[in-house]
Amino acid sequence: MHLRFASLCFIAVVMMHVSAAELYAQRDYAKLAPYSKITWDGEQPTVEIDGKAFRLLAIDDTPVADIVVYCKRRYRDQWQRRFNEDLVEVLSRIGKEPGKTVDLTLESVEHNQKVTLKDVTMTEENRKKIRYARLDANTEDRPLPKRISKKEAAEDIDALIEWLENEYSYLKRKPSFDWRGELNALKDKLEDENSVKRFAVDLSCVLAKFGDGHTRIRGKTEWLPSGYLPFVIEDLNGKLVALKYNRRDVYEDGYPYLKKIDGIDAEDWVAAAGKMAADGSPQFHRIASIGLAHFVRLTHYMLGKDGEREFEIVLANKDGKETTKSVSMTEDAPQIWPAGGKTSVANMEGRFGYMRIAEMVDDRETLHALTVAMGEFSKSTDGLIIDVRSNPGGSRTVLRTLFPLIMTAQDEPRILNVAAYRLQKGDAADKQDGYLDDRELWPASSRTWPPYKKKAIEKFAQGFNPEWRLPKDDFSAWHYMLATSLPGMSSRAYTKPIVVLMDEYCFSATDVFLGAFKGFRGVTLIGRPSGGGSGRALQHRLPNSRLPVKISTMASFQPNGKLYDGNGIQPDIVVEKTMDDLLGEGDSVIEAAINHLNKAAGS
Repeated sequence: MHLRFASLCFIAVVMMHVSAAELYAQRDYAKLAPYSKITWDGEQPTVEIDGKAFRLLAIDDTPVADIVVYCKRRYRDQWQRRFNEDLVEVLSRIGKEPGKTVDLTLESVEHNQKVTLKDVTMTEENRKKIRYARLDANTEDRPLPKRISKKEAAEDIDALIEWLENEYSYLKRKPSFDWRGELNALKDKLEDENSVKRFAVDLSCVLAKFGDGHTRIRGKTEWLPSGYLPFVIEDLNGKLVALKYNRRDVYEDGYPYLKKIDGIDAEDWVAAAGKMAADGSPQFHRIASIGLAHFVRLTHYMLGKDGEREFEIVLANKDGKETTKSVSMTEDAPQIWPAGGKTSVANMEGRFGYMRIAEMVDDRETLHALTVAMGEFSKSTDGLIIDVRSNPGGSRTVLRTLFPLIMTAQDEPRILNVAAYRLQKGDAADKQDGYLDDRELWPASSRTWPPYKKKAIEKFAQGFNPEWRLPKDDFSAWHYMLATSLPGMSSRAYTKPIVVLMDEYCFSATDVFLGAFKGFRGVTLIGRPSGGGSGRALQHRLPNSRLPVKISTMASFQPNGKLYDGNGIQPDIVVEKTMDDLLGEGDSVIEAAINHLNKAAGS
């Protein structure tokens, strides 16, 4: 009882202390531009000002080439669009926040003469013209067609097959999966006219069998049929629980457990929806299946059932007594996965530091705040809790920033991630600097590595034993992400006990974060296994249905040789959820963390 009270007090301290140490929060950036038109020739933009065309060379003395590099690293296949339409945000994130006017360094297209325009006004009207030009020329943001012909659908399937064959990194990971046969079977059942929504669901079910959470048809809210359960389903150690949308109360007081939905056993309902969930790690497949089970019309389609808006559910209490309740489908989408909150830091009465990382972001203010917090915690605390629960991923920059801060000069360079790029036509397997710099990964041959890091990589490579032997000739040389202590800073490194809190909602860059910390000196992972996923997905658009398809392009491994996909990261101490956890009335994972740190500090 005393431990739980201490835990709840700690949570209260965290929430109250955030105002003193809260990190940079998401901002609403102004939507402005200093020119009314922009086009691209490769990585060189041409802009229009007062009806005249200029090559854009710099904005406020920041070379355009530098801005392009940042956009490509952060936004990948959306880099041009973000440069065009979110210029204020982009410049702000690289530490060059513009004012109401900017200076532009230009080169006249007509005369090839350089010119600098001072104090060019940034206006909303210019930005609107740029955005509307894209919408007029590009179908990306237009509604998907409702139906396509048999020929058009077959062409889309052929395009998908070609992309998978030539680009997909995990294509051969499951040799028994006849993906081509399943896609050709979809062709055979095409009708003269086909619903794009159902076509998207059918394609998604095939892609899900690869077991890669990144490879999928994107934009579910656009093509999944609306209509949701009027409650939230959560998993409680293998049992399904029905909560109100506020996630603070059970849906029916005294009867938390969900037994049936519309006459279907609740587990069968979840399994039917789960045909569209990536068949990756058991924990990822479970939460993805439960998330999809909220879509009533989707699940009816999977069950081959014509459902009504109103139906019955059966609930049970802890003793197994059941009650039946009539419910109605709603058009209000629930918060299917727990909200991650905001990134913040706090101090527990000077004893333990607490760092909540809600998203793996890549902005200077947040990274600076985390760095400062680590320095303060190093001087003032006996232990540190890093909480990445419900963090879906993002950038690897948080990992690259934080990990060196727990390393001393005595620590050898540490390999954080190993991956290989799926070669495309014309790519050289031994390209010196590789293909994955946007994931902080380089081959051993790269000019990035000084001799001592290259030596550490060579030593690691001798013992690296991947669980999946990559198909010969399909992949590049191995690429590595590596961390070392910071010169002159190792004496200030955080060397006290660290607990990292994790759960099944951790994914992508957060998986890599967990994989890097696991097994390091003084670090203990507490919670539940992470989702498991690391693929560097790139997007295509099917030519006729215009469905956006993401396909992974790298095979990514933990330092121990296990794939992220299909495994996830296992905690050192497993802590299962309780009903109080679900209802926000307790936090058994933080309790376990405090207990662990108390013991570690005592010893």
